[in-house]
Amino acid sequence: MSPLMTAEAIAEVDGDSVVAADDALASSAISSTSLSAMPTPEFESGRPRESQAISTPAERSQGFGQAAYLQQGDEGSARLRGGVIYGLSPSVLAGVTVDLSTGEAFSDHDQTGLSLNELYLTASPAHRPELRLTAGLMDLTSYL
Repeated sequence: MSPLMTAEAIAEVDGDSVVAADDALASSAISSTSLSAMPTPEFESGRPRESQAISTPAERSQGFGQAAYLQQGDEGSARLRGGVIYGLSPSVLAGVTVDLSTGEAFSDHDQTGLSLNELYLTASPAHRPELRLTAGLMDLTSYL
């Protein structure tokens, strides 16, 4: 059975049709007993239970890093960028990005060294979770 067919068969599974899905998956790599024994999360009104909420700092933060080197003629430029996004609550997060650069290719001025690139706070209103409001220092040129 192809991965696409397996995904379709699993998508057919709900509380009342486990037996039908077991029959559909009988020839696949996923055994029918493992599918029946899989726990399903219980949701109320499309929201996870409180016990499923993110609670530890490691689960609420995300770090990243980038490195680049550019040689133009006789001049070489390098940049090391790192940042952290930290979830303060389910609807508020804070972010910071710093750059360490040398040369002129990664800067529009003669400043090299360590610089604060972004420092911001983003919030999502409870009644409009798809809307994000951001305040602070944002480097929009990095995303164009």
